[in-house]
Amino acid sequence: MRVVGFVPSKLTSQRLPRKNVRRLGGVPLISRVLRTLSRVPDVHETIVYASDDKVMGYVAPDLDCRFVKRPAWLDEDTAMVEDFVGCFLEAIPSDVVALLHATSPFISPTTVSACVQAVASGEYESAFAAQELRRFAWFDGRPLNYALDKPTPRTQDLPPVLVEQSGLYVFTRDLFNRTRCRIADAPYIHLVDDFEGHDIDTNEDFELAEAMLLARARGRV
Repeated sequence: MRVVGFVPSKLTSQRLPRKNVRRLGGVPLISRVLRTLSRVPDVHETIVYASDDKVMGYVAPDLDCRFVKRPAWLDEDTAMVEDFVGCFLEAIPSDVVALLHATSPFISPTTVSACVQAVASGEYESAFAAQELRRFAWFDGRPLNYALDKPTPRTQDLPPVLVEQSGLYVFTRDLFNRTRCRIADAPYIHLVDDFEGHDIDTNEDFELAEAMLLARARGRV
């Protein structure tokens, strides 16, 4: 069972310029997630999948990873996640893929390992990290986890809404080839807290990540 770590990257981005290589606590985001994957024993090889090898200039020299050039059209805003996963699988031999986005710098090796083991064991075809929210949630114009015609429950009694963390997905090649999807019908879901689940897409997200990192260094998180 060959498990490959997969870090897609590009040097451009729309909402937060050069977000994959921005320095958080002095360390480029891509280098942070590559360090995480390097600490997962079940990952046999890690690939940086980008159209420009200049991205490797932001990777710490002691990290064991390999650059694989991807088609430039995958850098366009119209490219979907299924597009770059499909191209990656065509280029890289693997049975299980551990996809970790550079925008999730606080995902722990323990979380990655739990997801990888769940899939590599054969018990699940896919796994991902998620956050559990116990808040009054609406979807499509209606309450999602409570009813307007019934007494309002206490927040702690609300059925939880699970939100994909959006940074970590582990799945089998066979699943994607069959369904062109990285999540199966019955996935393993690994719950993470607000710190580990923080994802960076905007400048506000990045500023909050800096504050969270500083608070943790001071023992406040």
